[in-house]
Amino acid sequence: MSSSAIEVNNVWKRYGLPIPEGLRKPLNRLSGKIAMPDQWALQDVSFKVERGDALGIIGRNGAGKSTMLKVLAGVTPATRGTVRMHGTIFPMIELNAGINPELTGRENIYLLGTIMGFTTQEISDRYDVIADFTELEEWLEKPVWQYSSGMKARLGFGVAMNIDAQILLIDEVLAVGDLPFKKKCYNRLEALTNEGAAVVFVSHNIRQVERLCDHVIYLKKGEIILAGDSQTVCQEYNIRAVREYQETISEELSDGAVIRSSGEMELVRVETLDLTGRVTETFNPGDPFKIRICYDAHERIENPIIGANIMTSEMIKLTNFQIVPSMVEQPFYALEGEGVIEFTIPHMPFNPDCYTVGVTIRSENGRRIISGQSLATFCVEYDPDYATRLGLVHLDFSWDLNP
Repeated sequence: MSSSAIEVNNVWKRYGLPIPEGLRKPLNRLSGKIAMPDQWALQDVSFKVERGDALGIIGRNGAGKSTMLKVLAGVTPATRGTVRMHGTIFPMIELNAGINPELTGRENIYLLGTIMGFTTQEISDRYDVIADFTELEEWLEKPVWQYSSGMKARLGFGVAMNIDAQILLIDEVLAVGDLPFKKKCYNRLEALTNEGAAVVFVSHNIRQVERLCDHVIYLKKGEIILAGDSQTVCQEYNIRAVREYQETISEELSDGAVIRSSGEMELVRVETLDLTGRVTETFNPGDPFKIRICYDAHERIENPIIGANIMTSEMIKLTNFQIVPSMVEQPFYALEGEGVIEFTIPHMPFNPDCYTVGVTIRSENGRRIISGQSLATFCVEYDPDYATRLGLVHLDFSWDLNP
């Protein structure tokens, strides 16, 4: 038996039929439009998934992630190349796949098990475990059309996690459901891979991919542009994604699209700097850095509360710091006309990834004067010396070993 559960070799996928070269010009004349060249959803994709491994597939919308899963599941054939699947497959590509809304939850458990090739007795032997996993209780006796999307996810995952499939194909469906159930699914997936199951997981949630998967491939326009261990690939994806985001956010800033203001002042620009005063969007782990806020106050604003925050590219707030009147030595202070506010952070605590900066300025009594999120972005570069760092932030520590 092959040690690989999945073998993909030089797979290409194109939807529709190619337009013969001799017909392009006549079609252009008839339609008045230029016939586009053939669009490939997948281009020369190759990879293997060993038994007991979890592979993540990441990329932006249209990168070919879902197409790859459909080719693996046999929903659509590859145009060129070969796909070999060694084991029983449970595809969770769409939330309602294989589920009959007119049947009860109980009946759908038997339906999904039958589709997987199990006998009625084999499904009955597993039924209690599946039912307990779903936590749907009396809802299992009701038709599925009455279910919410989260309940359908519970039903599908209850079967997938307990039906002894050797290969699981999962596309974004973990985005549905409450946090405790998601944690249960992650724990069960980890247990299944430990038991030898192979998992292919597609998601836009890079943190989920990094947690669940051993290896990751990064697709762009149907091609693998990076493959390797999950931490390295996910960090590189975040860095590239936020750099692209930086280009778009600068255009939005010029239009005022991300700013909420009372009209009393405007934010001219927000930027990150190193300690020499050089504007930069790239730092190494541990570097000191500054956040500079350039403003123009059209009216005198006395004793304002000035705050800044740092968030991940997934909009998870990591920290917030602010200047309040009680921190200022003068009896009062004011913002008037053009000026600069700088926050200095002596040590970069964030692990390699990309981050955004937000600003809020309020009056002394808490009324918002101006605020905006994602006004600046910066990236902490991947450094092999920090490869063991996991999570979002790094805290300095000391240790003592007493064996």
